[in-house]
Amino acid sequence: MSNAIRKDNQGEVEAAFKASGNPIKHGKARCLLHDDETPSMSVKVEGERLFVHCYAGCDQNELFTAARRLVDDHRGEYRSGASIGRVVSFPKQHDAGIREDWLGFVEAIGQGDGYCKQKGVQRYGLRVDKNGHDVVPMVSDGGIGGEVVGYQSLTIGAGKKNATGSAKKGSAYIIGRDSLKEGARIIVCEGYATAATVYEAIGIPAACAFGVGNVLSVLEALRRHGYDAICGCDDDEKGKEAEDEARQLGFRAIRPSFDSIHLRTKDHDDWNDLATLKSIEAVREQIEVQLSAPFEPLPMEDTAKKSKGKNKKAAYADYQELVRQQFPQKPPRKDLISGRLCVFDRNQWLPIASEGSGPLAVVQSAVCDSGGFYSLTPLTKHLKAWEHSSEGELLLDVADWDGEERLKALADCLNAEVFEKAEVYELLTHWLITALRKARDPKGKASQNMVLVFQGAQGIGKDRFIDVILNIFRGPANYVATLLIKPNTSERDWGEVLSSNILVSIPEFDRLQSQAVSTFKHLVTATEATWDRKYEADPVTKSVRASIVASINPKEVASDPTGARRYLLIELKGKPDSKCGKDETPAIRWSYADVSDPIQLLAEVVAKEKSWLGLSERTIKKLEEVQQRMTPSDEVEDAIREFFDSVRGSPAWSLNNATKRKDVKGEPCLFIPTPETRSALNDAAAKYGLSANTLRARLGVEGYLEKESIRYAPGSKTSRGCYIPIDLSRTEAQYKEISEDGYGPSMETAFQSGLFGGQSTPRSRTMWSEDD
Repeated sequence: MSNAIRKDNQGEVEAAFKASGNPIKHGKARCLLHDDETPSMSVKVEGERLFVHCYAGCDQNELFTAARRLVDDHRGEYRSGASIGRVVSFPKQHDAGIREDWLGFVEAIGQGDGYCKQKGVQRYGLRVDKNGHDVVPMVSDGGIGGEVVGYQSLTIGAGKKNATGSAKKGSAYIIGRDSLKEGARIIVCEGYATAATVYEAIGIPAACAFGVGNVLSVLEALRRHGYDAICGCDDDEKGKEAEDEARQLGFRAIRPSFDSIHLRTKDHDDWNDLATLKSIEAVREQIEVQLSAPFEPLPMEDTAKKSKGKNKKAAYADYQELVRQQFPQKPPRKDLISGRLCVFDRNQWLPIASEGSGPLAVVQSAVCDSGGFYSLTPLTKHLKAWEHSSEGELLLDVADWDGEERLKALADCLNAEVFEKAEVYELLTHWLITALRKARDPKGKASQNMVLVFQGAQGIGKDRFIDVILNIFRGPANYVATLLIKPNTSERDWGEVLSSNILVSIPEFDRLQSQAVSTFKHLVTATEATWDRKYEADPVTKSVRASIVASINPKEVASDPTGARRYLLIELKGKPDSKCGKDETPAIRWSYADVSDPIQLLAEVVAKEKSWLGLSERTIKKLEEVQQRMTPSDEVEDAIREFFDSVRGSPAWSLNNATKRKDVKGEPCLFIPTPETRSALNDAAAKYGLSANTLRARLGVEGYLEKESIRYAPGSKTSRGCYIPIDLSRTEAQYKEISEDGYGPSMETAFQSGLFGGQSTPRSRTMWSEDD
């Protein structure tokens, strides 16, 4: 007889039995109720259910009670994530032994009687192997990545041992991770005991880098995540070398001093040794003094000076000056859009991409000529540090405007259906100025997400005219791209293009509307694009800086999927210029000689930006008429907005069964289940003559993000409904204080009053958790 208990998987069950010292071999383990040398209990998982049976005839109920306790206790230990905070996942392609071993370890409680007790530190989230040794997890991407990629065993006498298959480079374990905030300080130490001592002394989160050779990799990984990483190496030769390299790369560094300690030996060199020889207060005092001192990064040293005569020629010590000498026209700058360090070479800004190619090769050649052959690696590191320390800017070479009105001449080339020449000029200038502002500040109020669309007969030269516009920002920085729509175009493809350019041209615009409505809507209306990285726990989030320009043929304009009149549509009438007679006006004429001068066109846009006041009322009115006629609103989108408006107008605290939940990044929200919103959905659908299922189908496509910060999640019966950001620091009583009826403020009032964290602007989050 066999009974099923709970929902399990084979790996989890095997790990639980292994952790108890009773491993499963060939489907059998020792019975949990009687002593037997030969395994007599069958253990297996079928259909996510565990089955156990003792062939010696033990009582089934007692046997299953014991098995349930064993598996559930182990499940609670590693699923709670107590030992490594939120880190409970493993890479898909990784050594299977790492996962099996880690799940087989049990949570370490207290100080224990092993390595950590000998060092006088606590075991912060560590685990213990079957031999009683303390085990530290190696967490990817500087301890922030979220995946266990290995572990290190700490033993008395034998020291530290990394598990076979561990991916140590760039991995770390952060003590105090739960208290991390954006931009927080993290002190990176060589070993666990040193990091624990620093954390106990000063309360700042500390990272164990598993060796001095991995410290720089961890520092750079933490800096990529926006943290203020600090080098905390040992006071020995290798530690001092690592500290010098860190300071050359722009990292602050601290190091213990043993000058006043007479009992010091050559083995005493880290912060834990200082606490042992003196006191934890001495550690705190030294760290506070060093952190409060002004920070001065070291100049990049030339390793040729340390080459012991291998290179006798003199070498440059200051590589900033060396780079300036090679590019005297303009000093290197950091590109605001790509974030990469660029140099002006061959009349264009080029990124310093990789060793041996492009502008970097020119600099390296100069280093070799000057005798610093052994300086190539420090040079590369120094340029990376320069990239981190420089503020980004738009790398546009703007000339002085000569005063000639080329934008008006460019607008006069167009024979518009509705707009007059002056109004076309107004629309074109306004769009170019807002495109420039959006590139500088995607979230700024001055930037607008408008899609410039030229509609006209095939062959009139629409693409040629668009190319003239693109050339304005193509110039030395080449901030333009063409996005082709394919069936497999991913959100990453969209995000990369729209976050790394100022202007993006989209051919076959009608095809885009029919095949990628939801993606187009999100990336045009959102200020940020988010997509998952392969084998990485955290997604990529980049600002959407690009403005879109497109062309379509007559009768190809579909409904505007953004629901906000995003199309700035200019209808063109007439034939191609080459087919027009003397008395005919072409759709686009090219009789002006200087309209294609991109340098002066850019200079004119920049010059007029400062005094530009926006579109006139007359032009806005005409534009609205064109939008309403040519791009009719999407009735489904209108009904969905009606639905969200109804939800937002409901009292926040009088809704039955409204619960507090958190999204995937731990931010709070209010969850309103479907039964509470069903009537609002039905009413919105009926108002526009649609069925409720039609709205649910649109809402359920990959989750639906509404720009006023309400998301409808299809989910299961228990998780289907609306998720609304909310400030949980306010109590229910505080919400009721501003309510007139005593039941709570309406959603609209709450948004206006800032009770929902001020989320009245578009929200860029793409996924919300459906679990508490």
